[in-house]
Amino acid sequence: MFNFEQKTRVPFGTNALAELPRALERGSIEKLLLVSDPGIEKAGILGRVADTLREAGAVYHVFTEIAANPTDIVMTRGADVFHSAGCDAVLGVGGGSPIDAANVIAMPATNAEPLEHYIGKNADVWERARLPILAIPTATGTGVEVRSASMICA
Repeated sequence: MFNFEQKTRVPFGTNALAELPRALERGSIEKLLLVSDPGIEKAGILGRVADTLREAGAVYHVFTEIAANPTDIVMTRGADVFHSAGCDAVLGVGGGSPIDAANVIAMPATNAEPLEHYIGKNADVWERARLPILAIPTATGTGVEVRSASMICA
């Protein structure tokens, strides 16, 4: 026997992006790392999210180095940006790769060991849970927005 519990709130529908400022308030989020990929940025989707954040008075930093099948090296750079910018939450915008990346970047923010320590056999040996993340999925099918496990390439 096992227990499964999922506490993921997923607003969807026309103008669901308007819910983002309320999500920041609920989480007492002060500074956000916005994680995405160049395709989402080029399509203008990231700009719409950034406009919503600006209109809400949110402080954010952008990390768009995510490619398909993100690597541990890129995740480490993202975690470094998170720390140096003094962020307290992560927002993944895009398909599976950016949201997987957001999950991974949020994990070392609350744990002392470097990211490499938590890959493979130590994947379930976290001292503390990762920060909660926010996700704006732009594709369907992966379910990445409702899970905490992530796929990255080492």
